Order: sequence, then C-alpha cells, then structure tokens
Amino acid sequence: MSFDSISAGATGCFPRRAHTINATDDAHTHTVAVYMHSFNPDCENDTVHLEVHKRCTTEELIEKVLAGRAELEGQSVQDFDLFEMMGTPDGQTYKERRLDPGEYPVAVQAIWSRLPVVVDSATPKNRFVFRHRGYRAATGGTRFGSAEVASSIDAFLTKFLVQPQDREYADLCMLPELTEQTLLDNLRERFANGHIYTYIGPILVAVNPFCFFPIYNPKYARLYFQSKRLGSLPPHIFAIADVCYHNMLRIKENQCVVISGESGSGKTESTNHLMSHLISLSQKGSTGCSTEQTLLSAGPVLEAFGNAVTLTNNNSSRFGKFIKINYRENGMVSGANVEIYLLEKSRIIFQTKGERNYHVFYYLLEGADEEERKKYFLLKPNDYKYLNQNEPFVLEGVNERNEFDRLRHAMSSVGFCAKTQQTIFGIISAVLLLGNITYIKVSRHGYHSDESGYIENEEVVDLVANLLHIRTETLMQALTMKRHVMKTETVVLRYSVSEATNTRDAMAKCIYNSLFHYIVLRINQALLKKDFSAGKGYYIGILDIFGFEDVGAQCNSFEQLCINYANEKLQSYFNQHIFQFEQEEYLKEGISWTNIEYTDNTECVQLFQVREEFQIHFH
Repeated sequence: MSFDSISAGATGCFPRRAHTINATDDAHTHTVAVYMHSFNPDCENDTVHLEVHKRCTTEELIEKVLAGRAELEGQSVQDFDLFEMMGTPDGQTYKERRLDPGEYPVAVQAIWSRLPVVVDSATPKNRFVFRHRGYRAATGGTRFGSAEVASSIDAFLTKFLVQPQDREYADLCMLPELTEQTLLDNLRERFANGHIYTYIGPILVAVNPFCFFPIYNPKYARLYFQSKRLGSLPPHIFAIADVCYHNMLRIKENQCVVISGESGSGKTESTNHLMSHLISLSQKGSTGCSTEQTLLSAGPVLEAFGNAVTLTNNNSSRFGKFIKINYRENGMVSGANVEIYLLEKSRIIFQTKGERNYHVFYYLLEGADEEERKKYFLLKPNDYKYLNQNEPFVLEGVNERNEFDRLRHAMSSVGFCAKTQQTIFGIISAVLLLGNITYIKVSRHGYHSDESGYIENEEVVDLVANLLHIRTETLMQALTMKRHVMKTETVVLRYSVSEATNTRDAMAKCIYNSLFHYIVLRINQALLKKDFSAGKGYYIGILDIFGFEDVGAQCNSFEQLCINYANEKLQSYFNQHIFQFEQEEYLKEGISWTNIEYTDNTECVQLFQVREEFQIHFH
C-alpha cells in the first residue's frame, strides 16, 4: 500500500486566488447556485448558476456574479456580501451566516447537512444568498416571495428570552423539591415549550429534538459573546463555550468540555455547535477562518469512515474523539488538533441484525461511476461477505450517491488530492474483497498428518494485491502461512482453515484501522499552523465520548462493552465530584445539610478494574 508523500499538499494552506493553482488534479469545477437578494426570489432569473473552481473564494464568487448581471455593472465587490442560509419556502429561516471574503463557497456547499431524498415545502434547504452590504429587512433579513413573512428566528428569540422563572426551571438546582419525578417533569415541560437546554449548576442537559431548531444563528451567538457568568441568560450550548473561553483567558489555564450521553442523543451535533462558537468568540483573523473551515470539512470525512447504522442510531459514531482548539495568550486561534481512540474494528467483519458497516463502504459502492467500478473491482453490496451476513437494507431518506460526492468534496477541502483519494478508495475496495477470500481444507497423510488451509479463489487475492500495490505471492503467504523463529532455524507452517480465516479478518481490520488513523493524521496536518512564534498558549479541549447502548438481550460487541465501561467510569467521576466530595465538604464545614441519595456505580466500575481473578465469558 503506497500513499503519495505526506508532505506534499498536506498543510491545508490553500492559495488565496484560484487562478494561482496549476496542478492538474485541482482543475475541477463545481456548480454553485446563488440566489439574488432573498432566500426565495420572485423570479427564476434571480437565481444565478455559476461554474467555479473548488478553491474559488467568496470575493471571487461575488466578482463573477457582478460580471454576469447587467444591472450591477460598475458596482464594487466591497458593496456586497454572500450569506449562507438555511430555510424553507413556507417562510421559516433557521440559519443565516455571512461568509468571510477568503472562505471557499464550494467547500461550504460540500459540507451542508444531508437532506432526505423526498423534499417537501417544510424540508429545510441550504442556499447562498447575494445581498447588498448593510441590507436590513423588516423581517429579520429574509423575504419569501413578494410578501414579507416574520422570520422564525425572531419568534424563537422572543420566546427564548422570556422563559418563566417560577416554573419550567432553567436550572434544576432551583427546583423547590428535588426528586426524580419533579426533575423529569421539569425537563418534559421545558421540552414541550421548545426549550431543549437546561442547567444542573455548571452542567448543561440537552434533550435531542430530532429536528431543526433556529437557535444557532448569529443573533443567538451575539447574545453569548460577552456574557461571562453562567445563568445570566437562558441555557444554551453557546453559554458553555463562552464561559470556557473567558475562563481560559482570565485564569490562564487550559479548559475542557466533556460531552456524553446515549447513542443518538446528539453529542456530535453539540460538539459542532460548541466548536463553531468557540472559534467565533476568538479574535480569529485568517487563521481562525481556515481552522474553522478545515474542522467543518473534516466532519463529513470522519463521519463517513467512523460512523455506522446501529439499532438505536442511523449515524452513530463508532469511535471517540478529543478536539483541541489552540489559542495564543491574546485569545486568537492558533490551530487545532484531533485525537481519536477505540475505533470499533469488529464492525468491519461483522454486524448484528439491523445494523450496517461503516458508511463509506456503501457510499463508494453506490456513488462510484462506471470507470471507477472497473478500476476498483467493485461489486454490489450483496456480493460482499462483510456486508451481507444479515439481510442487507437501504437506509431510508439518505441518497448515498450524493453522500459520496459530498465526501469527495469534503476530502478535497481538507487537503486530500485526487491521487490520494483514489488510493484510499482502492484500499476500501481491498478490505471488502478480503472478506470474499475463501479457504478449503486439504488433508495430507504422511509423517505429519494435518489439515492445512488453502485459498480456494486465488483470483480474488490477485485483485486485492493489485489494489494494495503489493505482490500477489507476498499476500498469499501472509494469508496462509505462519513463521516460528527458533534459535537456529525458522519453521514455516500452514494455517488451518479457522486460523487462516481469523488471519484474513485480522488483516482487514488492521488495514482499515491504519487507514482511519492516516486520514486523521492528514486532517491534523491541515490544521497545523507553521507560526511557532506565538509563544505560550492554551487550549480548550472537547471530548466527544462515544454513546453507550443497552441492547438488552441482543449481543454487544467487545468494543461496545469498552464504550459502556468508559461511560460508567465517567458517571462515577461525575458522582464523586458533584455529590460525594461536595457533601463531604459540607459536613467538614458544619453546614446543616441532608445528604442526597444517588445511585453509586463504583462497585460496577471496580468489577472491571480489579486485577484479581476475573473473567468475562463471551458467546
């Protein structure tokens, strides 16, 4: 397996002007639709479709719009802005953000959230809107058709700011009577009234609404830009970001946010909102813009290679990640770093009923064109052993062909050139084909009587070796033989069929795991800044821990057991610091206090931690 040089094109520092790029693999153009003046213009002629380079900046795109519109002849680029907006034709606006002049609209377009195949008038859409700088509409900046409809941003904002103080308590610590029932009733009532966030002291509880909420746009971001005291405004993920950022600057120490919860509870989405606001809080300049764009582009890449369909979540992260956003002492972003751990490798070779393998396998098989199918020796999903062990199914509401295009755009934005992408997709195909290698048992009677395993379909080995750019004989030996190094000699023996099958599966898991770590390495190189003159700095870490799952009578994988253990350990830490240590401190100081009863999971955690005789039987 060979990659192009890591040092070549891996820094992620793109030229500012697209016409300065001469490399042949960068010569691709993309179609960008720009809507003139409003999200849903009155006339079809007010929608402009432009063919632009993938590294065309916002400023260049505005130049192209001005050049193509006769009524704008003589106007200056500085008089106009380009907005990224999310909304629906029926009058609801969910998001509005002005693009910086140096941003790449093609990269922004590539990482827009995937939408259902069936689209109706209530389905949110992402669009670029071209506006005169300083434009202010009575409806909050969005006009639908010829009539102005009040933006749901303003409606939500008004409701958000007038949350009642004597009921629907925004902080559960303020409940007059704290019981499990009153706590759940309060969360339920707040959720029913559109308030998905609630505090427990310094902890933020988020209830996943499984739909779009227009509470992450610039209007909300500005509210939490200088509010340094938690609780002065209604609960919000932006408030956590604001407190972390200003605490880092005030006490000159690194900060960390832990995001945990059940699988499907919205941890990754919360991470993205938190990360975006942390970068926007800083005096970011061009470094912050490029860091934010690279992190946003990295999201779809990590999702495709590290997320899968489980019984409880159609887009479950099967790995944990720790994102470090680095700052200088003055609060300016100086780069970022992503660390990943405990990728669920067993999923590559086996999935329980109702679950699927990693998204990227299906994206490649459905999205590759005819030429790519021949180049990578692609088959149908049902023809792969690693994908057809249970009854295969298509994920409803996801267009995997479009997802494959979105993945390639995101990889280009992060810094993967076309040649590297081809190598990666070839390795993905090789992993799938490894599972199709079958063995037969051959008995040899003689001085040594054994039953050795031989490869039945050697033509598949040729295909895998071709994709991995290695010799077929070398791969054949690795899949069928083992070496025992003695003191004076080396003995080569053949695997049995079961041993050879396990070796094949271990090789597939090892290759995919190495590929995933390589992708993260390249992302970190794109996030790495060459300016080392900033001196001392700090970071804010975001731990997006994988979700725990309780599947009852179903079979959990060993990785899922480790995930659940990590969450139990985190819960134990939470119990100690929130309940046990605090209550012990109250008793030491002689404060009149009635201890709160809570479920202590220490014994459960210690059961896994003890080094004495302890065994788990796997079936």
